[in-house]
Amino acid sequence: MIKYLLSLCIACLAGSCFTGCRDSPARQFQDWQASELASGVRYDSLPGDLYFGMSFEEFRIHCMALHLAGKTSEGGLKSGSWLLAALPDGLAHPAYINYFPTFEGNVITKLEAAIYYADTVAFSEARPFHQDSLLQDVLGLMDEQYGPGFLRIESPVPGRGEVYAKVTGNRRLTVWKDLDPYLVNLWFVNLAPQTAGHEL
Repeated sequence: MIKYLLSLCIACLAGSCFTGCRDSPARQFQDWQASELASGVRYDSLPGDLYFGMSFEEFRIHCMALHLAGKTSEGGLKSGSWLLAALPDGLAHPAYINYFPTFEGNVITKLEAAIYYADTVAFSEARPFHQDSLLQDVLGLMDEQYGPGFLRIESPVPGRGEVYAKVTGNRRLTVWKDLDPYLVNLWFVNLAPQTAGHEL
């Protein structure tokens, strides 16, 4: 009888662990990603009027036009070699987006970006800055621009910690707090090519 009860407890524990893993946020996200990819729907738009599949030559011409129009410059808090543009609206304070794409096979397949408020020096003890507030501000803007719904999960990338991720068709967007307390990072990935380096 004791052996039977012990076996029953072990079976229950094993079942609970299996159910917990199956229903974990990471597993839910994997299922969501697989479902979106299987839909065959494509979403290629990116910040800065860029898009997945844009060739390097198209990108160069597009950037030149933006520079000449005074809409972008080079520099920014995240990287001095990335593009920098003011976000027209959508956040609680005026803000910048610092971004640059990754090219594979001469076309854009990924885009890294960071968003930060324009006047970080205006924050003080009397008017403190909270990175969590910027994060929620950015998540709201991304919901407006790329569709609602993020899943909060633990990133498999060492040191990245907790991230917010969403998938719409072939486009995955991951958002997380930078080590720099004034920045929130964005990472857009085109899942369709199935290239390496797709970790969250």
